[in-house]
Amino acid sequence: MIARPRVVASLALAGALFATAPSASAEDATSTRYARIYQSPQYFALELRFSPYRPQIDDEPGLGGKTPYQDTFGSMRRLMVQVELDYQAFRIPYVGTVGPGLAVGYTNMSDKSFTQSGTRGEEETSLEIFPMYLVGVLRADTFYRHVGIPLVPYAKAGVGMGLWRATNPGGTSDAGGVKGEGKSFGLQGALGLSFALDAIDPSAALQLDNSVGINHTYLFAEYYLAALNGIGQSNALRVGTSSWAAGLAFEF
Repeated sequence: MIARPRVVASLALAGALFATAPSASAEDATSTRYARIYQSPQYFALELRFSPYRPQIDDEPGLGGKTPYQDTFGSMRRLMVQVELDYQAFRIPYVGTVGPGLAVGYTNMSDKSFTQSGTRGEEETSLEIFPMYLVGVLRADTFYRHVGIPLVPYAKAGVGMGLWRATNPGGTSDAGGVKGEGKSFGLQGALGLSFALDAIDPSAALQLDNSVGINHTYLFAEYYLAALNGIGQSNALRVGTSSWAAGLAFEF
């Protein structure tokens, strides 16, 4: 008889816990649901780009088959590092974002210069190129946003410019009264594909967005053409190239 109040008390406590459990569970589910759908505003994309680069200097028809660039620097491609910032001005429903993009990069090649006897000397000669461009960018992220496929194809088209400078130990090269620096204009285009790293760990991606405002992080690869052949210019140095690029992209 003495144990009956304890049994009643235990049953009452269990009932209270059972009654409150669905409420707590529903609250947790609601919090999780709101956390998943929360996303900070998105206006920009930033790309850190890396590419093998070899300027098309020897493709100039006026050289008559001569290859001054290859003779000086060889045929090996050099690393080009570039930063691109895109403004995602508009969103096309069920397609993706579109807007302007601006990029600037740097690459350098150097080797021993030739002496009058045709052999390599001790002095270094180098060529620096600063490729840059202004393009329109379309990122078709509808597959990721609406279907859950973490792939974002994109396309770019616009104009480019390459600032270049040839130097030796004495400074900027000066051959035959022609200063070894200038700029070449041309067209720029690219097709690429990004993989959304958010898909690997969505919770970490959400925390990154909530803490610093980065909506999405991508690995990307693209094929691009920088036809910097001197549009509207005479005797422009062909410092453009056709190559591929890869790197990281952040939307914020």
